[in-house]
Amino acid sequence: MKKWKAIGLIAVMIGALTMTNTPVSAKDLLLETKWDKTFPKSEKVDHQKVTFKNRYGITLAADLYLPKNRDGKRLTA
Repeated sequence: MKKWKAIGLIAVMIGALTMTNTPVSAKDLLLETKWDKTFPKSEKVDHQKVTFKNRYGITLAADLYLPKNRDGKRLTA
């Protein structure tokens, strides 16, 4: 009887391990294209969605805001 319980427990554990989700790659990440913020969109600012990997290898998605009058010059933070 204990043998069957052990076999059943092992089977459940193997089943649980095989049901884990595979990670989503950056290619599979769907970024929203319409304005999804609570504040109004400014005509003085360019907005775009960006993705990047952090030092742990996790892909992050973010919003990048740049002033439209930047004229190719470097800007301070």
